[in-house]
Amino acid sequence: MTTRRQRGYLLLLCHVCFVCAFIKAPLSGSGIRLALTAVARKKNQPVATSKSTTNTEEFDAMSISYSQNFWRHVVRSSDGSIVKSYAWLDDAMEAYPNAHLKPIAVVATDETSINKAFIVPGTTPNCTYGNEKLILNRKTNAASVRRILRSLGLDTKVINSLPKGVFTTPCDDLEERIRFYISPLSNEIEVSTSRTQVAMKDRDWVLELERDGYGAGLSAEQLAYMIPRLPYHLLLPSGARDMKMTEIATLVGNLHQNVPSLVLDMTSRQLDPFIDGALPLDYKVFSYIHWRGWSWASSRVILQALPSIVSANLEPSWQVVHRNKKMLPKLEHGALEVLQWRLQLRPWHIRAIVKTHPAIINYSKRFLESRVEDLRALLGLRSSNIQRVVLRHPSVLGMSKEAMQARIQFWRNKIGLDHSQLEDAFVKEPALLQYSIADNLEQKLKYFTRTWQLDRNCLARLTVLRPRIWGRSLQRHYIPFTQAICDRLLITQEELGQIISKAPELLLCSWRGNICVKLDYLESRLNLQPHELKEMVQNSPKILMHGVQSSLEQKISLLEKTSLELSQSDDTRLALVTNPSLLLVSNQYFRQRLEKVANLTAAKLPNSKADSTTILKELGRPARTTGKTRTLRLVPFSGNDPDDKEVGKTFSTVVEAAKFCAMSTSHMYRVIRLGLKVEVDGRKFRLEYADRNLTMNIHETSTNASSALNERERAVVDFSDYRHNSTALLIISTTGRSFPSDNSVRGRRRGGGLALQMQLSGSGTDASFWRATANYMYSKQPFKVFETADSVFVLLGYQHLRPSRPRCSLYAVREALRLAREWVKVSPSVEHEVIVRTDSESYVAYLLQEGDLAAWGTATDINMFTTQYNGPTEHAYQANPDILYPLARSYCHLSRYNVKIKFEAWSSHGQLMRGALRAAKRMYRAV
Repeated sequence: MTTRRQRGYLLLLCHVCFVCAFIKAPLSGSGIRLALTAVARKKNQPVATSKSTTNTEEFDAMSISYSQNFWRHVVRSSDGSIVKSYAWLDDAMEAYPNAHLKPIAVVATDETSINKAFIVPGTTPNCTYGNEKLILNRKTNAASVRRILRSLGLDTKVINSLPKGVFTTPCDDLEERIRFYISPLSNEIEVSTSRTQVAMKDRDWVLELERDGYGAGLSAEQLAYMIPRLPYHLLLPSGARDMKMTEIATLVGNLHQNVPSLVLDMTSRQLDPFIDGALPLDYKVFSYIHWRGWSWASSRVILQALPSIVSANLEPSWQVVHRNKKMLPKLEHGALEVLQWRLQLRPWHIRAIVKTHPAIINYSKRFLESRVEDLRALLGLRSSNIQRVVLRHPSVLGMSKEAMQARIQFWRNKIGLDHSQLEDAFVKEPALLQYSIADNLEQKLKYFTRTWQLDRNCLARLTVLRPRIWGRSLQRHYIPFTQAICDRLLITQEELGQIISKAPELLLCSWRGNICVKLDYLESRLNLQPHELKEMVQNSPKILMHGVQSSLEQKISLLEKTSLELSQSDDTRLALVTNPSLLLVSNQYFRQRLEKVANLTAAKLPNSKADSTTILKELGRPARTTGKTRTLRLVPFSGNDPDDKEVGKTFSTVVEAAKFCAMSTSHMYRVIRLGLKVEVDGRKFRLEYADRNLTMNIHETSTNASSALNERERAVVDFSDYRHNSTALLIISTTGRSFPSDNSVRGRRRGGGLALQMQLSGSGTDASFWRATANYMYSKQPFKVFETADSVFVLLGYQHLRPSRPRCSLYAVREALRLAREWVKVSPSVEHEVIVRTDSESYVAYLLQEGDLAAWGTATDINMFTTQYNGPTEHAYQANPDILYPLARSYCHLSRYNVKIKFEAWSSHGQLMRGALRAAKRMYRAV
């Protein structure tokens, strides 16, 4: 017997449907939302409840329920309204410790489905969340589902043809899913196209749906048309489609027959950051729905908000099969549940993990659950940090509990890390859990304590600040680094330990291409004596972390200019020797400080020049902050006009602006400093401080910011450093980059790019020759050639497999040798010398300088090269033979012309690095 209120709801629904049919217009999203809400609120009579809570308990405290659509934990207040949702249960319980966990609603189909436990993200083995269920009556739930589908305009015949799984889905979950589909798309939603942003961005879709009414932006007519054709994808989660894959493939294949192939290619390009790693069937589904009028924006929102809309491709890639022929052909379904639900991994995550750590194919569900629990129990990691560790180093899932315990004991007993320090260090560098104790960690610990005289407290602090210091080679990096810097600064090893304790990041820098260059610059630029250079580095070692052209040169030049204006002589050298920490501040802050000194000096001595003592006294005073918050604002970017009146969104901090523009904070500071443009919603803007008069004008070079930057950062070779003046000298500077970086997720699809800079001694560079050579050599691949006053640049895409920065840098050297060979052919009678410079000192420069390229190039094929390899790396595969062998062959071909070939390490400049990164992004988007 229905109640009077329920009959009223049904009459209201019939009235709405009759009116819409009369005017021959589809139901609007808002109208259906009201109807769905009214119908779905009808009570389901539970048959049995393992642990049901009373109404008093539900309204006395806040509750946490699990949304199976969004895979999020929803926190509700005592009146039932949504407060917030979390991706991980431990985060929700930490924020609301007194909230009680509501049971998960399931429909009573059989005993197996009732007793099956859910794998809920963020839970622990002792947590009963996922085991307790609210059992719904099957017939009552099916009736509610039918009412919800009828509200979309579907007739009874179409509803009866839907899969049975639709009617066993809890009606509240189905109503939430449909409301999300037909709710309007917010204009403020900016779904990033960066795969890293997709993985880390934590948008509260549940709260936006309930509070603001925002969703995927589909119309009711579009959804009603697609439900009978794609019911499995639109109404059921991916786990419910496993038993019907053959039927689904046939259905989607018939629908996809008339879809043009161009649409499928567009789907791969438009949705690749979101759909990568999914089944080919899912690509066809989204190409079909786009062909039928769904926008790419709606598809991106659906893919990001509803993780179960696509299924992970369990078939390993051809690379995994080729390298691991004895492994199982597919990932076990139970193991997939742990990766997807317990660790909140998307299909492209799983694909990257299998590619990086193929042994995971053999892991069972129980094995993975025990490894995840070991990471939580032994290290005290939160669920979000466990996900981060697994994505960075999936091989930690293959470690035994005893191996984890042994390494944890080393870090606690030998280094002195406490519980919180241990967690911070492992999250920053998960490889700390896999280093060998006897062959690696013990040897470095002995060197750190005996050579550098670092105590236990200092080592613990350095490990937390820079855990990557334990990953550098002792024989190839630390011992040569110690000897070189001690000889250069005339310091002892104990004094070097004191410098390292102040600036541990110096240990991660290259000596020849970085530290040595900056020491030589400071000594020559300031005319320092050896003891003065030593004192500067000992007092402020972090000045060696600043760039020469981008930071040090600008500050020194500005200080020289200000000193000459205020006093009779240039006191720059004296000021920096006395207080070298002046070079540690940012360029903008340094400029403001000098302006303040100039104003104070002019006020005290209006009619005379100041002496050096006055200037040094004012510079040595600590800066006083006014406590005023500086506001950033978006202004339309219009090239030469820096005074546009239209002002867009404002930000209180740089961090807030960086999040809005989906970029890092450091890059946002650079955008503000140089006046670069940012793109938001297809429009170009620049960012400026609201109080522009208080800061330097960031638009001083806005007329041609890129050219000014190139002039400042261009690396011009001083040919007087090379003595072969009678020979034709060619210097090729190379660098390689990959995009996106592997800092967050290893094994994902990336693109690679190269940048080469050619410089000739003599009368200049013949740009037409290099352009013609590039057209001849790279006619079948994208490239770009451009020239400056002193050099020619060539940008190339990386054409091999597995792009990474070391492999791209090695490939760039090979292309440099090929270009040098074409240059030598022009005038074979002249004596030539070729110097190839690479910015990868620890890998490429070391491999080429220590290896025997002449012997390697005589191998008849790559198999012979791999068999006879005797290079500096322990194994041949570490030298990337698929690139190194062609490089050795190019070296031998060039040597036949009696050319002197030399390899050098150097520190790449900004223009070349940006060119390689630009080429890498182009290759990433082109695949």
